[in-house]
Amino acid sequence: MQAALEHDGKDIIPTYEGIGRTDTTKVRFDKKAECAEKLGLIEEWLKDEIIEFYEARNAIHIHAEIRKSLEYQLDLSKRAYRRMEPFIDQIRSNLPKVVANNA
Repeated sequence: MQAALEHDGKDIIPTYEGIGRTDTTKVRFDKKAECAEKLGLIEEWLKDEIIEFYEARNAIHIHAEIRKSLEYQLDLSKRAYRRMEPFIDQIRSNLPKVVANNA
């Protein structure tokens, strides 16, 4: 039996490929955004911006806010607000296509 797991003097290691399940709360946001882009739900530029917004959101602490420029925060907030409409529009527009392609 052992000889069946060897070829040209090299060990053959049996493996298998499977699909595992992960709790959605354990998947990083940037990976979720990349997945949405790959599925065609959102465009690359929007994926990049919402990842930036999410990273900024995670980095904000009371003391850090004091140290950061208010102008930068206002600009980032304005851009995040302005991106909500194209984000929702792209999801609404592309979701039926993705569902149809995966049905």
